[in-house]
Amino acid sequence: HPLSYGRVARILSEVCDVQLSEGALVNIVRRAESRLKQTANVIHEQVKQADVVGSDKTGARVDGVSYWQWVFQTPKLAYYVIRPSRSAQVIADVMDDGQPQVWVSDVLSSQMCHPATTYQICLAYQLRDLQYLIDTHNCEWATETQALFRRAIHLHHLRNDLSDKRFHLFAQAYHWCLGKLLKTSPSSDDSQRLWRRFHKHRDALLLFLRRDDVPPTNNASEQALRNSVIYRKVTGGFRSEWGADLYANLISILETARRQGRSIFEVLNSILAPHPDFSWIAK
Repeated sequence: HPLSYGRVARILSEVCDVQLSEGALVNIVRRAESRLKQTANVIHEQVKQADVVGSDKTGARVDGVSYWQWVFQTPKLAYYVIRPSRSAQVIADVMDDGQPQVWVSDVLSSQMCHPATTYQICLAYQLRDLQYLIDTHNCEWATETQALFRRAIHLHHLRNDLSDKRFHLFAQAYHWCLGKLLKTSPSSDDSQRLWRRFHKHRDALLLFLRRDDVPPTNNASEQALRNSVIYRKVTGGFRSEWGADLYANLISILETARRQGRSIFEVLNSILAPHPDFSWIAK
């Protein structure tokens, strides 16, 4: 929670009648630091072994300097790091020897240096870019392409309600429609830039129709960063690198627990116990 040490001390005093100084609170946090890091490392190792990994980043401030907070996530896991760079080296350092089958992200150049064998680009971003072309240029190509992507996403959500045969017939039809749209060059320069992007990443546009474990958007990564954005706006950032690293480790644990439907209190108890238990961390 975005609470200062001073405010935490006041809450403990007024609500729980526990008198602790800010220095005592800092020492409590420092004593937990190594155990939190150990737990985050377990999460990190499991993320590296995942078949499908989504990634995104947002700005952060550390000691008055601009940093970047990264997330690497699956439906059951979330691992965060805060680094002074948004370059591809961060992905290389975090993933190390891990090689997922699919990478889900935006099309930023650093994200395109992922270690996966294939990738799915976030269609939510593409829908917004297409909407700009519709609003600005009244582009018919953008209107048809946006409608196709929306139908494809809707089909993805209906996957469990349709027979395999019916689903694959629709999926083949959408791939055919996409090929037809990419053969038609739009007129405006803005539309042509997006058209060229879709040509370049054609196989990554509708990959989610071929694999049921791949989402059509990277919304899960964006949602995983939402609380951190609020935290940054309320607190203004971190005063030290150790504080930023500790926060990244802690939020990795809290978000992973949330995704697995675990009790935060019980999870922290299991981590800070004399004999820590990491068995709750599921892949």
